[in-house]
Amino acid sequence: MLASACPRPVSHIPRPAWRRRAPRCIFDPSSTTSTVTDFVERLRAAVGGSYAIERELGGGGMSRVFVAEDRALERPVVIKVLHPELAAGVNVDRFKREVQLLARLQHPHIVPILSAGEADGLPYYVMPFAR
Repeated sequence: MLASACPRPVSHIPRPAWRRRAPRCIFDPSSTTSTVTDFVERLRAAVGGSYAIERELGGGGMSRVFVAEDRALERPVVIKVLHPELAAGVNVDRFKREVQLLARLQHPHIVPILSAGEADGLPYYVMPFAR
């Protein structure tokens, strides 16, 4: 699953006409499968007592999102984790501001934050998995 050639396809996102020939994958080929696997294993070890990591849902420039199961409540959740390479200085502060802002938002169309924290140097927050 994570070892596929393109673990995070984005073909469902419409692209402007000038980008039609761009690759349909945001996977960074310079990162090896072992690096991806190491990160997932590190995350599993860090939050494994509370959450069972199932698969990677996607990611962006600053973080990665994983589907997991909340072991205590037996419900699906997503865990957004700051990239380990970015977990220093300004990026951590920006991620924490994002968490604080999302925690204050209350609206029927906004998914709430269930918890937030840092495990093994990986800042993260947890939200319900909305299908």
